[in-house]
Amino acid sequence: MRKVLLFLISALLLTACDRVSEAPELSPEEQAFNESGRAKAIEDIRDLWQYYEDKAGGFAIRYPYGAPITIESNPLKELEPFETIEGEFPVTGSMQGCAVDDLEGQELTVFRRFDICDITFERRLYFYHQDQQIVITLHGDKDTLMPAAADYLTVNEEFCGPDLMWDEDGEERLYQDLAEAKGPEPIQEWYALFDDIIDTIKLIEEPDFDPKILEGRWISSDDENFMVEFLGDKLLNYYANEKVSENECRINSESLSVWVDDVMEYMILDVNEESLSLVNVLRGNTLEFHRQD
Repeated sequence: MRKVLLFLISALLLTACDRVSEAPELSPEEQAFNESGRAKAIEDIRDLWQYYEDKAGGFAIRYPYGAPITIESNPLKELEPFETIEGEFPVTGSMQGCAVDDLEGQELTVFRRFDICDITFERRLYFYHQDQQIVITLHGDKDTLMPAAADYLTVNEEFCGPDLMWDEDGEERLYQDLAEAKGPEPIQEWYALFDDIIDTIKLIEEPDFDPKILEGRWISSDDENFMVEFLGDKLLNYYANEKVSENECRINSESLSVWVDDVMEYMILDVNEESLSLVNVLRGNTLEFHRQD
C-alpha cells in the first residue's frame, strides 16, 4: 500500500535522521544522533531537489530549487484544441514517445513559436493520468542560451531587422546536436536537465489510510538504537532506549504537526502495520522504520 502524505516534523527528528545539520553548535544528544550513522547517504543529487506533488494528476516530481519549470494539470474534459499537443510547434523530429513511470508520454522541443523572428527554448512533456492532462515545461533563459546558439542563428533585416533569428535549418541542426550530446555546453546542460527531471516522476495513489496507523513505536532500519513513538498528541524520540525529546503533535488525515523551535516538512511515502517510509522534503533523504515488536 503506497501512500503519500505531507506532514511537519520537528528539527530534532531531522538531526536524528539526517547526516547534515545546519546548526553551528550541537547539543550532546544531537551530536550522538549525528555520530550514530542512522541516515542514508545521498546516492543521487536529485534526492536533494525540490519535491512537488500534484494530487489531481496523481504524480510527484522533483526538480532543482529555482529551476524555470512550469507544471500544469488540466482536466481533459475542459481542454480546448489549441491546449493539446496538436497545438504545439515542435522542432522537426523532436516529438517522441517516452516512459513516465508506468505510463507513456510525449516529449518535444520548441525553439520558435508563431513568429519567424521568435527564439524560444522549451522542452515539454505531455502525459495523461487520472483524467488529467499533465504538461511539464522546462524553460531556457534566452540571455544565457542565445549567445551559445550563435552558430545556429543569423540576421535577416528584411524579416527581423537587426535582431537575430534562426538560420534556415538552425533549429533542426541544434536539436540534432543536442540529441547526440554534441550541443554547446550551456544549452546541452539545459537539455539534459529536462531528462533528469522527467526521470524523477512517480505516480502516486490517493492517501486513504487512517492516521492512527502511525501510533506506536517505530525503530529505524538504519540504526536500531533510534526510535520514534507517536503517542496520542505527543511525538517522542528515543536513542538507546533513553527518551531524548517529547513534543506536542496533532495527527489528522492531512498532516502531522509538531510544535518545537523549528519545523521541518516530511512526507510519508509508505505506511502499513509493519513499516514506515519517510522522506525529508527539503533534503530528500529517505528514512525507513519498522514497527517495534
